[in-house]
Amino acid sequence: MTSKLTVFVFFIAVCFSNTAFAEIDPAAPSASHKLETAADAMHGYLHHHYDSGYGSHQLEEAATEMHHALHEWQHGELSESDIDAMADDLRTVWNEFRQTIIPAGLLSAGDMELEALYADIKTSYKNLRFLLKKAK
Repeated sequence: MTSKLTVFVFFIAVCFSNTAFAEIDPAAPSASHKLETAADAMHGYLHHHYDSGYGSHQLEEAATEMHHALHEWQHGELSESDIDAMADDLRTVWNEFRQTIIPAGLLSAGDMELEALYADIKTSYKNLRFLLKKAK
C-alpha cells in the first residue's frame, strides 16, 4: 500500500511541477502543410494583384518553418516545448499579417478570390492552432 501511495504522490508531483506543456495532435503536421499551402497561395496572389504582400511573405515563411519543425518533432528531433515556442512565433506573425491586411480594406473591396484565400488561410491557421493546443 505504501508503494502505491508513493507512486501516486510522485505522479502528482510530476504533473504539478510542469506548469504548462504542449499536447501536439498527430494530425498537426498535415494541418501545418495546409497552412503552408494556403499562405503560399495568399502570398502569390497578393504579389500578382496588389502592390504589397501585406505581411504574407513572413506568414508563408513561418508556416513553412512550422511544417518542417513538426516533421522533425515526429522523428524525435524536436521537443514539444520547441514546437510550443514556434507556435508562439507563428501566432505573432499571424497577428501581424491580420493587422496589415485587414486595415488595408482589401477584404471588403469585393475581391472574392482574395476573400476566399483569406478564409482558407484563417481556417487553416485556426485548425493548426487547435491541434497545437496547450494543456494547463
